[in-house]
Amino acid sequence: MSESETSRDVDAATLRALMGRPDYRRFWLSRVAATLGVQIQSVALGWQVYAVARETMNVAQSAFFVGMIGLAAFIPVFLLALPAGE
Repeated sequence: MSESETSRDVDAATLRALMGRPDYRRFWLSRVAATLGVQIQSVALGWQVYAVARETMNVAQSAFFVGMIGLAAFIPVFLLALPAGE
């Protein structure tokens, strides 16, 4: 048996052991739910801004404001990730 096969067996056994623990399963499911919630919130925010902007502006201007929301969400991540070493 090669070293990579042994490593894969250990990784699979470790994953099985982790998934067998109720605390880890709850952590994993809550993490998935939180990520899904953030994604839903991002889409809803963009949709709402676009709908409100379309009442008084044309499509290009409305799309610009949706893009600005994306930029406003990206800038803090970019600025803080560099010093954090991510």
